[in-house]
Parts: sequence; C-alpha cells; structure tokens
Amino acid sequence: MRLIATEDESAKTYQTALDAFKKGRTTADQIAQLAERTFMPELHAADARLRALKNVPEEHQPLVADAREYIRLRYDSWRLRAAAFHANLVTRREAKDPQDASWRLHAEKSFRSNMAAIGNAEAAERTAHAAFERLRAQKSN
Repeated sequence: MRLIATEDESAKTYQTALDAFKKGRTTADQIAQLAERTFMPELHAADARLRALKNVPEEHQPLVADAREYIRLRYDSWRLRAAAFHANLVTRREAKDPQDASWRLHAEKSFRSNMAAIGNAEAAERTAHAAFERLRAQKSN
C-alpha cells in the first residue's frame, strides 16, 4: 500500500532531520517547513486519491475508511508538531538579556506552552500510529 510506504519514508526523513536539529545542523523552522511543505501535502494528496476511489467493494470499504482516518490523524499530528517547532523558534528569537526577570518569566511561559504543544503533537501522533498499525495489519491479511 502506497500510504504505508509514504509513512515509512516520512518517519525516516523526520528522524534524520530531528537528529540534525539536536546536533545544531538544522533549525526548528526547517523542521516545521519539512512537515508543512513535504509531509502534510503528501498526506493531502493521499487523501485525495482515496476520496477519488469509486465502486470500492464492500469488504474493502473499512480499509479505505481506516486509511482516511489515519491520514486525518497524521496530518493533524504534523500540523501540531510544526506549530511546536515554530513556537520554539519564536522563543529563541525573542531572547534578549537572559538576566532580565520579565524575559525569564516570558521564556518559562513559552517553554511550558511549547511543551504542551509538543505533548499534543505526540498524542496525535500516537493515535495516528495506532490507526496506521491497524492498516498495516489489514494489509497483511
């Protein structure tokens, strides 16, 4: 199934980009753009292909429905993750004097907000992966 190959490739590409980010070789903005300009459009295209299917046999309709649900969940997880990376970028750009107490309070608030955004993205990703595993299991049957 093409959708499974797309997910596998996206996961590999994201992990490579995340490793580069951790080593300072890429930026939060570049990772957000990877999600917004690559992964999300790929999912949108996959959903369009599924919506275009006509006369799907009744026994395959649950597979198509599960695939569309996975796409919706995974798209949402990438959107949330991109937003979290953008929030990380804003916090770093706003840094002025680290000794300034008001900036420190703002940075802590931004950090908590960013951690919540990352948590939401990870929850959406776990839900999407559960749907993905159901698809993978159905494909092998």
